[in-house]
Amino acid sequence: MTHTSAHDYNEARVLGISEASKHPEFRIFGRDALYRAFKWASNKGEKSFSKNRGITCCPFVTACYQAAWIRYLFKSNDAIISTFFDKLKVERPSKVSKEERVDQLHITTESGKKLGKRPFPQFARVSGDISLDWEEAIRSKIKELTGIELGKFSELVTPALFVEAKFNSTRNLCNSLREDKAHWTEYKLIVPVPVGH
Repeated sequence: MTHTSAHDYNEARVLGISEASKHPEFRIFGRDALYRAFKWASNKGEKSFSKNRGITCCPFVTACYQAAWIRYLFKSNDAIISTFFDKLKVERPSKVSKEERVDQLHITTESGKKLGKRPFPQFARVSGDISLDWEEAIRSKIKELTGIELGKFSELVTPALFVEAKFNSTRNLCNSLREDKAHWTEYKLIVPVPVGH
């Protein structure tokens, strides 16, 4: 994945991450996060990560590890990873229209002035739980390829990375890695290093 340069990122991304710190539910790994994780895993670093809005470092790092973990569990089988991504893409619900999103994100005062309810447009996202059918299909394919049987679906990307990447923060990532000692250790207290599955 190509990291967009720091000066190119949209301030909305930073504000979105900040808001997610107050609302942890924004970081739940749902169907939209699953869709993006497979998109990045099938990308193989050949396309820009966020061409239009850019991204901050922590979500980029989280996404890279998510993509790498999926490629590891799927034995870097591009055909199978791409098939899962294509199916997720077809089933992914559409976002509401821009006009509806504007109505949801703003309050119109008596004078006619529009004030933002939220400081960023990231609420215009697709949300929802991952279906049991999707979990079973992914578990089954991983077992077929590697013999690994996932105990919890969060092991698809390790518990520490079972998070909506685009809303992840450095503090949340560091805390999650410390708690997930079964898969991660810290090298010089800075760089997280996977220690196996």
